[in-house]
Amino acid sequence: MDDEPVPKLPRGRGIKLSGPQLFRIAILALTLVAVILLARPCGDAVGRFFNNFGSGAEGSAALPHPGTIQEPARVYHLGSATTEGDVRRILEGSAGSAH
Repeated sequence: MDDEPVPKLPRGRGIKLSGPQLFRIAILALTLVAVILLARPCGDAVGRFFNNFGSGAEGSAALPHPGTIQEPARVYHLGSATTEGDVRRILEGSAGSAH
């Protein structure tokens, strides 16, 4: 057998962090905790703001709900094969029936 010594792997003594690195880690941890704790109240406040937006002295109407919107009298389905002449004929016919 060989009489050569087997090299050993270098062993570290743990993680060595400097003062500024520890400070950055602490600031990051505090920021993440703040984001987690403030996300819900901030989201609730923004939601209340947008829900109340426009419902002031102007007397704006309430938002329509499904089923309360009147459907148009006529709906024209224009396919990909519809020509410009077909569109003009449809528009002239609908304008004539509106008068």
